[in-house]
Amino acid sequence: MSLFLLLPALALAQRPAASTVSGVDKASMNTSVDPCVDFHKYACGNWMASHPLPADRARFGRFNELQDHNERVELDILQGAAASTAKRSEIDQKIGDFYTSCMDTATINKKGIDPIKLELERIAGLTDMAGIVAEVARLHRMGVPVVFGFGAGPDPKDSNKTIAGLRQGGLALADRDYYLKQDAKSVEIRRRYVSAVYFRSSQMACARCSVVTVNGLLASDVIVGVY
Repeated sequence: MSLFLLLPALALAQRPAASTVSGVDKASMNTSVDPCVDFHKYACGNWMASHPLPADRARFGRFNELQDHNERVELDILQGAAASTAKRSEIDQKIGDFYTSCMDTATINKKGIDPIKLELERIAGLTDMAGIVAEVARLHRMGVPVVFGFGAGPDPKDSNKTIAGLRQGGLALADRDYYLKQDAKSVEIRRRYVSAVYFRSSQMACARCSVVTVNGLLASDVIVGVY
């Protein structure tokens, strides 16, 4: 189980007993505004005035504020677990050690791709469809959802039912057009993407040519989102 799946539960366990205080923050409201004219400013006007858009954000709202708060709580849990104390439990030590290893960027950068080199070489050595299918199955058993994802979710036609579902995976660039467009800019993006992200060793160079090809085949069947 992922460490971060446990963090909300840990934060909830540390939360004080529920109070009867209203969830409506009246201080954030601008009651001088007629709600029939501009309800958004009426409900949020004071909060918006006291929370200008941060320079590093494209948008900022109460849910962003909540996320920032939750991340601070989770960081406090992680840093507390990483501190070696006499009262630290075995599970806290595991959480703390995992967090410390993730934050040790000097060691991570020094090791480079060595920790996954054998995995990359195995993938680069695939020569036929049977081998690809076997590798996809092996990675799924390891919890790596390559090519497709599989899980449970509500039935779109009957929300009272939970059904198994398959979803397409495999795209790394932000949108299908990055793989399908043939203009000079798109071609250059794909070239730089392969050079920056994928295999750099000579033994793995043969896999480069197939990276965008496979992703492109997946992208061609992606359902275009409507926003």
